[in-house]
Amino acid sequence: MGVFGSNRGAITVFQCIILMALLIFSGVMVDVCRIAVAERRVHSSLNSASRSVLAGYSPELAGDYGIFALNAYQGADAAKQELIKYLSVNLKENHKNFKFIDYAIEENKTDVHARNNLADSDDNALREEILKYMKYRTPIAVTETVIKKFNMSGIFDKKDSARSEESVRKEFKEWEKSIESEGDETEDSPASEQDFEAWEEEPPSADEDSITKLNDLEKVLGEFLGLKSINEAWLIDFDEVRKIMGIRDIEMGDLRKGVIQYSEDSAELAEKDSENILAFLDNVKNAMEAGTENIYVTEYIMDRFTYHSSSVRRDHFFEKGEVEYILWGDRRENLNISNTVAAIGFLRFAINSVDYFATSKIPHPIFRLVYAIARGMVRAGTDCYELYKGGSIDICPSLKNSFITLDYADHLRVFLLLQAAMDRDGQLNRVRQLMQVNCKRPGTDYVLQNPDFELSDYSTSIHCRAVVKINLWFLPLLQTDKLGIKGFEGGKYVIEKDFYAAY
Repeated sequence: MGVFGSNRGAITVFQCIILMALLIFSGVMVDVCRIAVAERRVHSSLNSASRSVLAGYSPELAGDYGIFALNAYQGADAAKQELIKYLSVNLKENHKNFKFIDYAIEENKTDVHARNNLADSDDNALREEILKYMKYRTPIAVTETVIKKFNMSGIFDKKDSARSEESVRKEFKEWEKSIESEGDETEDSPASEQDFEAWEEEPPSADEDSITKLNDLEKVLGEFLGLKSINEAWLIDFDEVRKIMGIRDIEMGDLRKGVIQYSEDSAELAEKDSENILAFLDNVKNAMEAGTENIYVTEYIMDRFTYHSSSVRRDHFFEKGEVEYILWGDRRENLNISNTVAAIGFLRFAINSVDYFATSKIPHPIFRLVYAIARGMVRAGTDCYELYKGGSIDICPSLKNSFITLDYADHLRVFLLLQAAMDRDGQLNRVRQLMQVNCKRPGTDYVLQNPDFELSDYSTSIHCRAVVKINLWFLPLLQTDKLGIKGFEGGKYVIEKDFYAAY
């Protein structure tokens, strides 16, 4: 056989071709495995680095308010450098002389973006942080107990009963008008003014104890608030009281004169006040049934902020009266407290009037209402005195000397629940304002100790993005970057990872 006709060595050629393909395939698989390992390593490293960045939370917010938030706006560069530092440490190879994968962080493409800003009223970041904080605490039971006391007192059932008697009074008035139109004597009327006073051992007038307490309350308010009379305290910014609590127009008048103005000739005014009282108690009941989240927020405010009767003193803008500021929003502490006194007075007026109406023995429907309104107003004044002085009172007059009592703080909880149900954004905005001014640390001379603090710089979550390049061993031989395959650049593989971290 000729030289060119021989097929000796042909298998060697095929073997070389197959071996070359196997070598290329093996090299590609090695790089693919290295890419997979690097992807997981970068992801876990970014996860760990992001959580390490969150460790730079504000000590002021965490210490005073239990809110964890990061300054990722003014401190954006610092947060970015922290991320790169922790990412580099996590990606560092343990072997000095050999690097299975060489990680190169693209610092210009690696960044930290803040999310869920605490100062953003359109975002629920602050509310969510408050709910997280309160879920691990127990004082929520206090507000729940206040709600339970209202339910146990039966005041809402009495309210419904009082509303059902509105139709009775209307029919009675129509009956009286028909009698008058016929010119008959009213001797057959169920009651007269003399009967009204005879039916009740305690007529609707202020006794000596009530007068003494009203005078003392007037003196205290005058010394502390600079007011001239109880009437002034009762009516300060009452338009704001109506707005927050959803009540209609009402003219309270002086407490002592209020007893006189309610007579049988003032039935129309009593009816008007009755409508206001029932509407207000409807709002109270609805607020208490609004859900657990509002209870969490209410108890958070009572726990982290001061109020008139609290024993805690903090180095804050308001020495006391922070809760009152959240309710009314005035920069003058005494005005916020006086508005609270007015609000408590109306709440007590509503509860007492409904309770007196439900327990009165007077059969005459109109006189019964007049009596309840008058005594409710007098009792409201004495209740305000006791609460202002830091005492406790029976939730309603008919439950005298019972365990169902309320103090000043309990009434604040009722108003906070009302505000949360009717003006949630306004409530949270005032919480933000107090956090802002208190974290600036105003001293006794109002010199700010931390003037650079801005609540708008702080967020409760971050978006971290890392871009890392790794070296390749075999894939560059295939010119993958020239083929336009995504992720390959300059003979290296580019890994892009995003991670969202929150407190």
